[in-house]
Amino acid sequence: PDIDNDEYHAREICDGPSISSTGLKTIEGRSALHYWYDSPLNPQRPVREQKPHFNIGKGLHDLLLLENLFPKQYFILPEGYDGRLKEWRGAKEERAAAMEAGVPVLTNPDFKMIEAMAAQVRDHEIAPALIGSGKPEMTLAAKDAETGVWMRARPDVLPDTMEIIPDVKTTISGHPHAFEKQATDLGYFQSAAHYMDLIDLIYGEPAQKRRFVLIVVEKSPPYLVQVYHLDDE
Repeated sequence: PDIDNDEYHAREICDGPSISSTGLKTIEGRSALHYWYDSPLNPQRPVREQKPHFNIGKGLHDLLLLENLFPKQYFILPEGYDGRLKEWRGAKEERAAAMEAGVPVLTNPDFKMIEAMAAQVRDHEIAPALIGSGKPEMTLAAKDAETGVWMRARPDVLPDTMEIIPDVKTTISGHPHAFEKQATDLGYFQSAAHYMDLIDLIYGEPAQKRRFVLIVVEKSPPYLVQVYHLDDE
């Protein structure tokens, strides 16, 4: 619990080389060179640039799971901000300082959108129970028995019962056909298998098989929320 998100991604947290599901997907879906280029073990790793569309997903995640810390961890631009105008020079300088410090920057409309998305998740009949009964931001690590390689993961929530493992995702469309394509293209099933393997290694295999579910939130009104169960296949 004492490893924060920035530290998890910035350095090697195990006593030997470790790999996450993102790293495995990069090797399998692109190349080993792409993985090494952005690996914390690479001494010439480039400085990570902020990607605004990633900040929305991260912002929703943090607002839902780390609500008390959210205002301290983000820089939210004032309403009506336009960096081209002299009157916003102060805000522009603050924005630049936040970005240089690695603090996620959100526009005011994006922040309001995240609040509206979070409200829809909280109003959903199933989603609050899935994300509200466990420990958020837990780092898991265990050695793969076959290779001796450390595997690591950071599930959104580690449930108290560990019967259902939830993961929050944002999407343009929550329709089953559209989201199935997104889940396939982005390898959500690979991440699920990685998380489940790690949990089984650390906590033991359960009598009844654990389930992995995705809590999916659309990024435009009315911010539809869907819950999808990834089956074994």
